[in-house]
Amino acid sequence: MNGFNEVFLVGFDYSKGADATSMVVGKRVNNEIEVIRAVNGKEAEEMYEKIKGVSLKEIMEALDGKS
Repeated sequence: MNGFNEVFLVGFDYSKGADATSMVVGKRVNNEIEVIRAVNGKEAEEMYEKIKGVSLKEIMEALDGKS
């Protein structure tokens, strides 16, 4: 059996509670982006942390320190 590979594109929006946290996962099909999955709220935050390998709290603390 031959293997395969795919590239996924991930968009993430986090506004510290101002609106819903969201993540959209897609892939390129020909010259368009096909959305594979969209998640909101806690699930989006958990997926983001798994992908990044760091908590949102740590990221926000680092960003707040740059202000």
